[in-house]
Amino acid sequence: MKLLTLSDYTMIYRTLLLVTIMALPMASQAKNSNKEVVIKLWNATYIDSLLENLKASIFSGRQNLLAGLAEENAKKVKLIVEKDFATLKPHMQGFMIQRGNRTKLAHALKWIETPLGQKIAKLKIIPQSLFSDPESPIPVKSPEISRERQVYKKKFEGLLFSPMTSFTEQTLEHFLTLENHTKAPNKRLQQKELVQKIKIAKVKVNPVIQQIIPHSFDRNFSDLSLEELTVTMNFLESEAGRTYLELLVNAYTYGLTQTTPKALLSLSKLYESELSILSPYSKKKISSAKERELMALLIKQHGKATIIRAMVEAKNGEMTIIKKGEEQQVFGRPNQKYVTLDTLIKDLNASHKDIRQFYIIVQKKLRH
Repeated sequence: MKLLTLSDYTMIYRTLLLVTIMALPMASQAKNSNKEVVIKLWNATYIDSLLENLKASIFSGRQNLLAGLAEENAKKVKLIVEKDFATLKPHMQGFMIQRGNRTKLAHALKWIETPLGQKIAKLKIIPQSLFSDPESPIPVKSPEISRERQVYKKKFEGLLFSPMTSFTEQTLEHFLTLENHTKAPNKRLQQKELVQKIKIAKVKVNPVIQQIIPHSFDRNFSDLSLEELTVTMNFLESEAGRTYLELLVNAYTYGLTQTTPKALLSLSKLYESELSILSPYSKKKISSAKERELMALLIKQHGKATIIRAMVEAKNGEMTIIKKGEEQQVFGRPNQKYVTLDTLIKDLNASHKDIRQFYIIVQKKLRH
């Protein structure tokens, strides 16, 4: 076996480098091509109207985001959510450009651009089939339809149940998370309580979705001839159709992970002003000097007793006090007059928690 020389390695390296450099324009071209297809598909299938429906559901119905809010706060909350959904679109499109299969997306676009595809698109069947507000009225009795249409209705229910469920559940979770942050910190649910509430809400909405889907078929496909319905269902059942619907669902899920933290931080500022920097969604770095300043602010806003109770929990019962000019370690809740800003900062550092983690404990104490 011949051993490779240094010149051989150099030649291999140069060859690999050349192949990589040559591949870069092709990768860039493929990405740009994907972008064009995604934007065309997005516009052709009226996905903007889907986002509008999702946003409208948050502000409508018996349980809406603005219910019970003072007028001034209601206006601010609405602006925050408007911005939230405006930034959702580029995140979704970016995800689809990066993750979408170019060939399957091209096949979907080719069908949408046919005369029938354009007719279906203008009826906004795809966005209306993906999401319907669970609080919208559902007819008690479905219209009579032919045996052939009944077969397609069953297929439609099977095809759309999963994507519609995903869109509805994601929107419900987004709504409940936002709603929790429209309340003052001492009235918000803790994370575990919020997660439990979301789980229960998703279980309750499941049978509602099962009722919505057949109604969605009746509403969206009633004006299509049997031939048009056949061609449309063939597309929805095709790999290109299924892939496009799945990509939209995944893009929505991804988009919410990118936009929700900013929306929650903005909502926190309505109630916490200077303390909003302590939000887990804030990315601002906190210096030791700022940490001391924030601890003083916590004492001022919530009282020393609350902060002491929180620190007792953070340090598993032990706290530092200054008594008769000497530093002492005590267990349990100490006399307030022996606890100073200096001892609180010292105990915070000893607890191995930062000021943001400590604030979560403070908020928990405020709820009890």
